[in-house]
Amino acid sequence: MKCTFVAMGAENISLQVLSALLKKYGHQTALAYDQALFDDKNYLCKPRIAKLFDHNKIVLQQVVDSKPDLVAFSVMTPTYQWALDMASAIKKLLDVPIIFGGPHPTLMPDQVIANECVDIVCVGEGDYALLDLCNALEKGKIDYTIENLWFKKNGSIIENKQRPLIADLDELPLPDKSLFEDHVPIKNYYLAVTVRGCPYMCSYCELSHFAKEAHKLGAKRLRERSVDSVINELKIMRERYGFKWVDFRNNTFTATKKWVTEFCEKYKREIGLPFKIFAHPATVDDNMASMLKDAGCFGVQLGIESYDPWVRKHILNRHETNEMIEKTVRAFDKANLSYSLDYILGLPCQTEKELQEAAKFFITLDHCYRISPFLLMYTPRLEMVQKGLQYGDLTEQDVIDLEAGKHNHYLSTGSVGKDPEKLRFYTGFKLFFRMIPFVPKRFSSYLLATGRYKFLTYLPADFIFSIIDFLMIFRRRDRDAFTYAKNYWYWFFSRFDRSHPAYRKRGALK
Repeated sequence: MKCTFVAMGAENISLQVLSALLKKYGHQTALAYDQALFDDKNYLCKPRIAKLFDHNKIVLQQVVDSKPDLVAFSVMTPTYQWALDMASAIKKLLDVPIIFGGPHPTLMPDQVIANECVDIVCVGEGDYALLDLCNALEKGKIDYTIENLWFKKNGSIIENKQRPLIADLDELPLPDKSLFEDHVPIKNYYLAVTVRGCPYMCSYCELSHFAKEAHKLGAKRLRERSVDSVINELKIMRERYGFKWVDFRNNTFTATKKWVTEFCEKYKREIGLPFKIFAHPATVDDNMASMLKDAGCFGVQLGIESYDPWVRKHILNRHETNEMIEKTVRAFDKANLSYSLDYILGLPCQTEKELQEAAKFFITLDHCYRISPFLLMYTPRLEMVQKGLQYGDLTEQDVIDLEAGKHNHYLSTGSVGKDPEKLRFYTGFKLFFRMIPFVPKRFSSYLLATGRYKFLTYLPADFIFSIIDFLMIFRRRDRDAFTYAKNYWYWFFSRFDRSHPAYRKRGALK
């Protein structure tokens, strides 16, 4: 039987692993994909321009042409409304079951399955649940007892329990990159994930929910593939795609020092390509920074999220100190290793003084090539939502809208966008933070000391952000920005390539 995955905005490794597992057991897979140019919920957000590149009819045509027996969506909160629209349109064209899985359905299974266009919801890991479902459908009958799946049957909902988490990730096949190879120029860079879960339980991240579920199921919060499995994947895929560098998207690549030590030694010897990682301030010291640099790491994306210790601890459930953060970035500076910093704007109890202190800290940094401030977007049913309600940043109606996926995502105006004055205030700081790595330190210090940074709130922020994004492309240290620009060039012109599945006039449905 054939399962067609429907995705938007970014290459999805979870779908690649699902595809590989289905193929291993004799099933077929296909992908209907929308890059969602200029509003991909992943990197670039220009909604006005995005309307000119609406791609929904092309994606629907891809689904129809694939002749699926099952249609599967991996859904995050920012993509939930898009997924519902697409599923509703598919239902009008095809009589096939539709399954929703991913973070949002896992957090909101009761509300998601209530939609007429959704037949099945996967809660938690979908690997063997989807395989069991496809096996059952191939035999011509749905098995309503499959663990991890919720079904509709005769007007009622069947809620099956979750199965144990996969303890040994090496038992899974390597991701099926061919699923995306017609849509994403993998030769430019290779996207990889080597773990599931995270050792931390930040209040704003869905992985905090998964950590609680792991505890209930008797599993570890963090499960890592073996280093040998990762190296083997990179060898095989490099032979096939010839990519230039590797982007590891583990939430915390540096979580286990023993694993990182073994990885750096083998990666340098057997792969030797530049790579980028995500890190947590509590996991990096001078030795690790040096190891990463020596192994070929060219950039670290470090999430500090707030420079106020009280906000970090009581709002974000993060217990690292400012001293730990400063020690980490100094370790990167000492190793001559470039890094970027993530910061959340619009948090409950966040003050102007905190943001001034953060700016003062940013100005002192030597190898920080980018400050990435994001406007807070709440994720439904996480602890962070209760914080928002507690401190008056959210109303009950806000929560209802959030659970329906109707808040803007963090690359746009986030949940902050509902308050124009607050949005204007935080947009000014967002612009100030983004400017810091691009202008002389004296100028940033002057703006901060005199308070003239406040005038940034009156500037055309979208236009200036566009200029900064453009400048990033030409900075040596910002290899990922340059690569993403190359990819955008590819995605744009693929709309006019008759041989490409994204060709905008390719028999689109009317």
